[in-house]
Amino acid sequence: MLGALTRCAGDAGPALAELAWCDPEWAGPPPSGPVDTVDSWLAPVPALRSRWLARLLAGPVDEDMDPAVARVLIAAADRLCAADPERYAPHATAVAALLAHPDPQVRRAAVLADCLTHYGSCLDALAAVVNGRAAAEQDPAVADAALGALARRGDPRCVPGIAARVRAGTAPAALLEQARERAGELWPVVRERLGRDLPPGEAGALLSGTAGWPGGERAVPEAAGVLERLSRRIDATVRGGSGDGTGPGGCPGFAALEAAAAACTFLRRRGSDDPEALAVLRRVAGGADPETGLAAIRALMGRGVRVPGGAVGPDVADEVVPLLLGVLARRPRTGRVAGRRGWRFDANACAWLGELGPLAGDAAPVLRGLCGDPAEPEALRTAAADALHRITGEAAQPARGGAGAPARDRP
Repeated sequence: MLGALTRCAGDAGPALAELAWCDPEWAGPPPSGPVDTVDSWLAPVPALRSRWLARLLAGPVDEDMDPAVARVLIAAADRLCAADPERYAPHATAVAALLAHPDPQVRRAAVLADCLTHYGSCLDALAAVVNGRAAAEQDPAVADAALGALARRGDPRCVPGIAARVRAGTAPAALLEQARERAGELWPVVRERLGRDLPPGEAGALLSGTAGWPGGERAVPEAAGVLERLSRRIDATVRGGSGDGTGPGGCPGFAALEAAAAACTFLRRRGSDDPEALAVLRRVAGGADPETGLAAIRALMGRGVRVPGGAVGPDVADEVVPLLLGVLARRPRTGRVAGRRGWRFDANACAWLGELGPLAGDAAPVLRGLCGDPAEPEALRTAAADALHRITGEAAQPARGGAGAPARDRP
């Protein structure tokens, strides 16, 4: 029976389906259906499943293998290795051999196997894919996936490949996030790249991808420089000028806004005590673009000593309340009243004033005027009434009027 099961792919699949002892309800057409079905039969008996898998993976690496079958076998190897890494290590080695298979779909299935990151010999195979120029040029998708696997493992052999992608401007945020353990070796090349005048998409990927890296304080000057350059162009667009990475009609481009928000988030986490970074955030907070200004205000709200309960202290409130009131005073009445994700600028400003509680008492008169004005959009009136209640305890009822876009707690 085991011999028959090992040959259930290809032309033997339909024949096996005709056997009297065989389950007639296949998971799908041959060749993947019978293989998948038989694998599910053997799952409760790991020893037999292991013998079956060993026979199916024992052929020459260059023999024909349907990619659908390969995915089933690789998933089975993953599950066995996860259950008993020492006993079933040979299956991981067999999967690693598939990295050299002539079919690119088989290689792409193999490189995604979790079991490859748990054994030294398999990591060597991944490194060979990453560092072999011919292999990388032949199948960049496999090389990129192998690089990510090495990065997740913290293998130092991922550093040259990631550094090369950073220098070329092609390092995605997801890859950088996986390289957290090698941050110390990669910060110099990332900082050098951030110091240039980059396209918004690249700058955003670098800042968001390294946001969780240790030692990010060393990149605060570069992040502040990115924000400075982006905000100048964004403000120029809002005022009617033009700048790189911007959209038509005075509306900044999505990539520019996303990168500016990533820079503000980076500085909130890393630069809350850096005078130059704070100076940049304060300039941006009072700029022409309310979306970027709110992102900078949110970063400023993250500095200082927190009081019990997690709220900001009085020193921070004294600074951000006027800035939030400035957003309300300068808010556009028509056109672009909400951010790139549909969040109203004015409603966000009200919500964040509410977060400050009694420390935002100076905002109460403005909030009363907003929630009592039926000409204002409903979303703004509701946000103003909620903020007023949190600040003063007043149970204000927003006046009836028109509707508006929603508010969210992030710019």
